[in-house]
Amino acid sequence: TYNYYITTDEGGMKAYPIEVSTKPLKFINPDVNVVKSGEAVVKIESNFAKELEDSYLGDKEAPRIQLEWKKLGEVDSDEPHCSEAYLYDGVIQGKITGLEPVQCEVRPLYEAASGELIYGAWTSFDASVASLYVPTIHTYNPNVEGNIVELVGLSLSGTEDKLHQGFIFWPQPDFAHFSPKYPGATDVQIPSYAQRVIVDGELMKATLTDLQYELEYHYVAFVETTDGEIFYGEERSLFIPDPTGLHSAETTAANSGDVRAYNLNGALDFTGKQENMNLGKGIYILRYDNGTAKKVAVK
Repeated sequence: TYNYYITTDEGGMKAYPIEVSTKPLKFINPDVNVVKSGEAVVKIESNFAKELEDSYLGDKEAPRIQLEWKKLGEVDSDEPHCSEAYLYDGVIQGKITGLEPVQCEVRPLYEAASGELIYGAWTSFDASVASLYVPTIHTYNPNVEGNIVELVGLSLSGTEDKLHQGFIFWPQPDFAHFSPKYPGATDVQIPSYAQRVIVDGELMKATLTDLQYELEYHYVAFVETTDGEIFYGEERSLFIPDPTGLHSAETTAANSGDVRAYNLNGALDFTGKQENMNLGKGIYILRYDNGTAKKVAVK
């Protein structure tokens, strides 16, 4: 119960109580997959607010979610086996290791901001029976500060070990249909000029700097396993606005001065008079000395 106060015409204060209630935290539909000897991937649905996932960005404090496990029937310990778990689209996801090949049980644990510990129910599983399981890979929303972008992803290994993991990103030009696609990319269509960033850890973070203003970028988390397969998370996009307020538009004023031509990797390919410009085949961003800019495709 909260009270809010108003000042009356007579100069006094009057309190009005407000009753506030929140929904109880729910953990439902636990799914445990033993992916290899001693390791299991756990997924548990919850009613956590979507906004809680934004705490993985920047220097914010991430939600304290863990997985606690033990042998089936074993008494609770003061020092339980715990591992980090993560939240994506309301689903708690994490990996537990060091399991013995016996009947075990696992439950989620959440530490609220008040310090209260909230436990889910125990779920039993047979740690001696493993099955083929692909990696878990997800792409979170970005954190954009000017032309510096922080990317966040989640990567949990499956049966095959991870060889490489990280992010693939690329600028999305207006003439994207001219770009060839990566062979083998099925759910995610990745152009040939895309760049890779290799990152370690389950909660992957990468910072991209000096991105081009007035461009839309696309990115996706990925993991490549030791057997050569590549798995992708969700494809997401972001836009880098020009801090000067200028927009990429066709030039209408006369351009008697220099022009600068940038390729889609952000490199400067030409500077000088426009009549002297001789660009190779590709897509370019032209910036003129009168403050205007445009995108061009050279065939």
